[in-house]
Amino acid sequence: MRRTKGMKKVTLVLVSTFMLVLLLGMTTLASEAALKKLKLGTTKEDVKTDRAAFKDYKITVRNRSVISFSGAAYLPTGTYESVRVELLNSKRKKINAVTTTVNVSSSTNTSGLYSVNKGTYYLRVRNSNPFVFAYATARVNENSGTRASNAKNLQRKKARVGIIGAGEKKNAADYYKITLKKARKVNFQVSSRSGSTGVAISISGSRIRTATGWIVTNSVDHQKESMRIVGRGNKLPAGTYYVKVSRARAAKGRDALYSIYWK
Repeated sequence: MRRTKGMKKVTLVLVSTFMLVLLLGMTTLASEAALKKLKLGTTKEDVKTDRAAFKDYKITVRNRSVISFSGAAYLPTGTYESVRVELLNSKRKKINAVTTTVNVSSSTNTSGLYSVNKGTYYLRVRNSNPFVFAYATARVNENSGTRASNAKNLQRKKARVGIIGAGEKKNAADYYKITLKKARKVNFQVSSRSGSTGVAISISGSRIRTATGWIVTNSVDHQKESMRIVGRGNKLPAGTYYVKVSRARAAKGRDALYSIYWK
């Protein structure tokens, strides 16, 4: 009876905490505001009551998406401990290099995120004790190019959200472009949340070298949920510039969720 009551208590905590996973820690920056608009679908909860080493949860997404999850194991002593979550492909092969540890009853690491492309995946949750686990998905409406030649226009003062999906090739990148009709100062805001790596931003263009004071490459840490200015300083000459977004660490088994904005 003690265990049942404990598991129910964690379940109730999950419902209130989990739905805020993507909303906590936001700032008023435009790049962060775009991430805040991601809408989680129906939260699915489950209670594992046996002593199996792990349990798999099948998830199918029809678009680029993020999978948000949380959970905790319940011990006979009445306390909680973390569960370890792995991302697997449709053949149940691990495709993310990082195992995420979550414990909804702790003050940190209460939830996790994986960014994925269209397809079928499994979340493997490891803990031999009974546990509660919950997950939901949010669609990411990304509109980017795969190379500079088909880069998508990045409108001024309009944030764009994208992902580098787990399992994508090592050098996978998203490409955007901006066109300046006259020289002007340009600031980029870039945010990266959760996932297993941050993003690296590179800006190129025929006249980029004449814009002294510009940082043409920078990275955003995936855990800090803070924003970094990629470029600042003197005016950028009129012309077309390309913005490349890639993993901060080039590894096929890592994913990232990001938002980019300029003004």
